[in-house]
Amino acid sequence: MKSKSPEIPDFLDGIVTIFRVDDIAELGDRPKRGIHQVVSLRFADRTIGYKRHYTAMQAMEQIDRLVRVPEHPQITTKQIAIINGAQYRINALDVNIYTTPRVMDLTLGKLEDCFDVEQS
Repeated sequence: MKSKSPEIPDFLDGIVTIFRVDDIAELGDRPKRGIHQVVSLRFADRTIGYKRHYTAMQAMEQIDRLVRVPEHPQITTKQIAIINGAQYRINALDVNIYTTPRVMDLTLGKLEDCFDVEQS
């Protein structure tokens, strides 16, 4: 049986910037949530399949976008992704080991209360 060669992804759809949510208040001040940049990566848009869509609905989560990025160790769930000014929460990430290089699919939900990007 002939082995399948690994898929080589392209990331031609744009740049996604990943931020972590931190307390940005000065020492002794009231806590204030803000964001700090983790990494900027090129991405490829993906189609949200029925299974992923209905699984998210059962978990009471909204999926607004699905993007594929190169694997990065500092990306985690509940971080913020910004694409063309739109802010999303990373609800889930799936690592795909069958590509070269390895990639991550980020499941994104649009934020209703956006962060001020100037403060990062």
